[in-house]
Amino acid sequence: EMVGDVEKCREVFERWMAWYPDEGSWLSYARFEVRCAKDEATGSGKKEHAADMTRATEVMKRYVNEYPCAKSFLKLGKWAEYEARDIGLARKVYESALMELEPEEARQAKVFRQFASFEERQGEYERARVIYCHAIKMLNLEDKQSLMKTSSKQGDEDTPDAIDEDVTENEKQRRDELYR
Repeated sequence: EMVGDVEKCREVFERWMAWYPDEGSWLSYARFEVRCAKDEATGSGKKEHAADMTRATEVMKRYVNEYPCAKSFLKLGKWAEYEARDIGLARKVYESALMELEPEEARQAKVFRQFASFEERQGEYERARVIYCHAIKMLNLEDKQSLMKTSSKQGDEDTPDAIDEDVTENEKQRRDELYR
């Protein structure tokens, strides 16, 4: 890439992707395409934010197709919002996550939480409210406080509330007795 041979770099990335690498590799490839798009935009006199992110977006979509799980959909959603700055794509990805994932994957609180947080950042508070209401129904939550409490966390996966998210009250009592 430093030499300026973009096509050879793409070939190397494509060979690398054939080995089914981890998410960091896919993100490296997408970021490479973002840099190339920005270089092309500035070289043709366009502003950097007007860069064509088509190739980078395709790389990230391939990543989701290779690893169709909640984590990859959420990564693509964040990437679309922050790096590609494509709000329409980000919204479409979050909606697709809820519709296309297996029920046990889509019924994770973090999917709903991240989608609702995205809508709140866009100023779409009514859409966020609808997503929270849908989550309450889908996750069989008795009260809104449980979801709101988890949504206020910064996404730390190893906090006690996040770990005990799917634990029944009976199971919690048995744990307490065991640890006494």
